[in-house]
Amino acid sequence: MKWCIRWVLGVLAGCLLLGEAWAAPSSPNAPKLKPVARGLQLLHSEGCLSCHSLNGTPMAGPTLYRLAGKQRTVWTQGAWRNVPADAAYLRRAILEPGREQVKGFRHVSMPPYRGAKQNVGAMVAALLSLGDGTVIPSSKNSSTWLWVVLFVCLLLLGLVLFGRSVLFARGATPS
Repeated sequence: MKWCIRWVLGVLAGCLLLGEAWAAPSSPNAPKLKPVARGLQLLHSEGCLSCHSLNGTPMAGPTLYRLAGKQRTVWTQGAWRNVPADAAYLRRAILEPGREQVKGFRHVSMPPYRGAKQNVGAMVAALLSLGDGTVIPSSKNSSTWLWVVLFVCLLLLGLVLFGRSVLFARGATPS
C-alpha cells in the first residue's frame, strides 16, 4: 500500500511541476529566442496567422506553407509578374503588402507591419525556414497542454484508486 501512495504522490508532484513549468511566464532574464523561433512567435502574436496558415490551409490571405524559394504571381506596377519569394520579397510583403498583391488575393487588404524593424528580420527568417515544407502546428493556446497533462494524471490516479478499491471489494488482501 505504501508504494501506491508514494506513486500517486510522485505522479501528482510531477504533474504540478510540469504544469508550473509550462504555465509560468518567461522571466525577463530568460535567454533571447533564436531569430526563427522569435519570428514564429511574432507571426502568432502579431496576428499574421489570423489570415495566413502555416500548413497550406486556405484562409483569408495566402498560405505561408512552402512559400520561401517559390515563384509568386503578383500584381505590381499595373501587370502580373512572377517574383521569387526570397528574403527581399518577404520583407516587402510584410512592410508594404499593397505593393505586390498575390494572385487570388488582389482585393484582400493586409495592413502593413508597424512594429520594430528588427522583428521583420526575425519574421523573414521564420518564413524562410518554412521553405522546406515543415508544418508548424498552431499553438494559439499553449495552456491546452497543461490541461491535457493534468487530465491524464487525474485519469491515472482514478484508475489506480478505482482499481485498488475493486481489488479490495473482491476480498483480495493488500500486499
